[in-house]
Amino acid sequence: LGSCDVICTDKTGTLTENQMTVRYAWTADGEASLSGTGYEPRGEVSGTVSPLLFRCGLLCNNANLLEEEGTWKISGDPTEGALLTSAAKAGIDATAERLDEIPFDSERKMMTVLVAEEKDSVLYSKGALDTVLGACSSVWSGGREIDLSTEIRDQIFRQNALYSTKALRVLAFAMKKAGREGFREEKLTFVGLQAMIDPPRPDVIDSIQKTKKAGIRVIMITGDYGETAQAIGKEIGIVGGLLSGEELEKMSGTELTAALKRDTNIFSRVAPVHKQRIVDALQKMGYTVAMTGDGVNDAPALKKADIGVAVGSGTEVAKEASDFVLLDDSFTHIVNAIEEGRGIYDNIQKSIMLLLSGNLGEVLIIFLAVIFGMNLPLTAILLLWINMVTDGAPALAYSVDPYGRDIMQRPPKPRSEGILPLPKLILLLVLGSLGTAIALVLFHYFGGVSPLSADLMRAQTMVFNFVVLYEVILTFVIRIDYQVPFFANKWVWGAALLCVFLQALLMYTPLSTIFRIVPLNLQEIGALAAGGMLFTLSVLVYQGIKKAAGAARK
Repeated sequence: LGSCDVICTDKTGTLTENQMTVRYAWTADGEASLSGTGYEPRGEVSGTVSPLLFRCGLLCNNANLLEEEGTWKISGDPTEGALLTSAAKAGIDATAERLDEIPFDSERKMMTVLVAEEKDSVLYSKGALDTVLGACSSVWSGGREIDLSTEIRDQIFRQNALYSTKALRVLAFAMKKAGREGFREEKLTFVGLQAMIDPPRPDVIDSIQKTKKAGIRVIMITGDYGETAQAIGKEIGIVGGLLSGEELEKMSGTELTAALKRDTNIFSRVAPVHKQRIVDALQKMGYTVAMTGDGVNDAPALKKADIGVAVGSGTEVAKEASDFVLLDDSFTHIVNAIEEGRGIYDNIQKSIMLLLSGNLGEVLIIFLAVIFGMNLPLTAILLLWINMVTDGAPALAYSVDPYGRDIMQRPPKPRSEGILPLPKLILLLVLGSLGTAIALVLFHYFGGVSPLSADLMRAQTMVFNFVVLYEVILTFVIRIDYQVPFFANKWVWGAALLCVFLQALLMYTPLSTIFRIVPLNLQEIGALAAGGMLFTLSVLVYQGIKKAAGAARK
């Protein structure tokens, strides 16, 4: 997640609220606007349209409209819920026995039902305009069927385009008496359009801006028309080129890659099979891709993506194929998950830096003492105490460290990058070397160098206490690079104070004889404090130089 640099997201329900409301209805007889919001079946229908349009939407429908404790909700698809609401506003309350159904699928983009009415069986269809109008040979106007002329066809497409530019989702409706051609989606009578709005989620605009600052590209993939997709994209901040599923179908892999390099960020009228091609092209370009999906046909794309994200309202197949599930379908939670991934990565990195920096200092102290023929500055039991007590608690406290202020203002980390990239390795060497140098100076100053030194135990005690102090200071200076507020984590402070308390307990109780160390006087404690201050100042100077050099390079 922390390495994700492209999010391919559905529009409906993820970027938008998935609570559709029909705003306009259009037939060859005229246009009507509908008032009201949500699924509450109260509102005015202002204008003149054929009631048959609302009847189509009501009967070609698998949703249910429910009132629970004064709140209207739908059971089923939100688009179909909006059609039930618009029919109720128009005063249409029809029921009919359903005889058969051709369910909606992503390839046909159309649904048809066969219902029994008083004299005939009637077929009602709804779906994408291209598909529905392509199956029509006539149009309903003035209470009768008339030929679907080129002029009327062009008028329908113009009206659809007008609605699409207003970020409205448009469904087309048709019908016919089944006796003439049987239960087949052909030679239908076009009835009209219903245009509905699915407003963007209130938090999605801020989330899109957050992804841009974090160096993450957002690509919207939708089954809606291009004009609708672009209008929504413009409203929420997803800009770039538009590519339709039909155009994508004709493209080679090289052409698709070229389109993505030109910042094509909106894909419209896309089928699930196209999602897999988009993911594959992005991965070949070196991106780490997150892909959302909800249907059975989305499973291959979810599996192919580096991070498959199933929405909570999706199918079990999609959930099984994904890496995690969005319980409320919100795009913002994808962004939050990426932030969480980056934060966990940072905290793991901090823990490793702390442990390795401390251990490097200990190893160098022993190694250099052996190389130069000195007494050992640290005995085995003292090293064991440092590793068991001083190292463990602060490293564990990092697991709940808050994330840095700049965590979503940094570019994603390449997946090929190790847990400790070169700048961190250099910092690790600097910290270990500084600690080693100061420890050996203290060891020499307090008489630990001479093989016959009577002050060896005191010199070892000084080095022992400095190494503990050095590792406590490391706990805080390692966090500087991550812009974590100094007092933000009470557990880090608790771990540091616990180390100091246990060290004092060891020094000034009979336990000191077991560890062969001696209590320190105020002068020696002052020398330790000076060593700690020198180490801290040296690290701060190094960090300042590094920051200035980085700013100069920019």
